[in-house]
Amino acid sequence: MDNESDKEKLKKLLILLGIFLSPFLVSSFLGIESRKIENPNDTGLFYEEFENKGLKKENTRHRRLSIEDNSYPYSNNNDLSKKDVIDKLTTYAVILGRASGCGIDTQYESHRVGKWIDRQFPPGSAEHKTYLSIYISGTAFHAREQAMGNSPDTCQEVSRALARIHLP
Repeated sequence: MDNESDKEKLKKLLILLGIFLSPFLVSSFLGIESRKIENPNDTGLFYEEFENKGLKKENTRHRRLSIEDNSYPYSNNNDLSKKDVIDKLTTYAVILGRASGCGIDTQYESHRVGKWIDRQFPPGSAEHKTYLSIYISGTAFHAREQAMGNSPDTCQEVSRALARIHLP
């Protein structure tokens, strides 16, 4: 593969991740202008316009997990140490990145992790940008490695791990 196609694939992956994580950060990283609107049903967090057009719905695809979006109380960053947050982000990045590298749809899971990051750190803060970039770069790295065959896990093993992951 040439570097240009790798860059294009990485850019597409980041765009997909950005849809479900923190759109304003990823959009600015990629130089994409996006129109944001405030969701009146939430706590003031900003969402992309596509979510109000019905593309973001509850966990319709992942009924096997039996997890509702409101099933976990909001956290604050006093609940977890920075090391714990990095450990969780690394775990999510590895599993979701490898799943993406296998071609498995991880939109629901990525959305949940993005909401967790938003609950841990105020969107737009320096900590939010730092931890979100750790997650995004880790996910992109593991997706690329899985797609190139450099991962120790098969796609079947990744699929089983994804089904068992405890989402925030």
